[in-house]
Amino acid sequence: MALGDRVVTLVGLAQFDFPGRTVRLADGGVAQMGGEYFHAKDDVFGALAEADAIEEAMGDALPDGGIVLAIPQDTALSVVLDPALQFSRVRFWHGEKDVATGVATGELLRDTLVDQAMWDPVTRKLSLTLMGRTERLAVINRGNYACAAFHKSVYPGERGFDSCTDAQFQKAWGTAGAPRGVTSGSGSGGARNAADLMRGLR
Repeated sequence: MALGDRVVTLVGLAQFDFPGRTVRLADGGVAQMGGEYFHAKDDVFGALAEADAIEEAMGDALPDGGIVLAIPQDTALSVVLDPALQFSRVRFWHGEKDVATGVATGELLRDTLVDQAMWDPVTRKLSLTLMGRTERLAVINRGNYACAAFHKSVYPGERGFDSCTDAQFQKAWGTAGAPRGVTSGSGSGGARNAADLMRGLR
């Protein structure tokens, strides 16, 4: 290898789109990608402390993982305890960096969202549980049932379901079903069925 040859090293990059602040971290030194600079440490959110291995999921499982940030001593608690951290976008790249220029070219490995943020006041570490952006599409709004409790949560004081005690199961809102009074069949079958029913009641 000649002294004038180009020297390239591997680099890992992460970008956190937090509320009011975009944090770009590199796994060592300074790197530039797409005109943006990635540093080893951020003034507010500190540096990467731990990270789960990036793995692909199989079957009906969706990829997830987590990352831990070591927060500086002078960062206010209101920043790390902000509920708006949830669903912040987090991206990871793996690529190559030209040692002479610091310019990096990377391949996007994961595009995720913050699922949960957990704060450890003793070690001053912020643990972020991540989920893939496609995973949010699979989130179901559980509890949306045609029952008194859920109905009152949407319409406080409305008691339309209070006397509905003979239902054998709770049916989800919007489930397709035949309207009341409609019977299956064609032609005048429905009329004959109604006539037979009336005769049976006499």
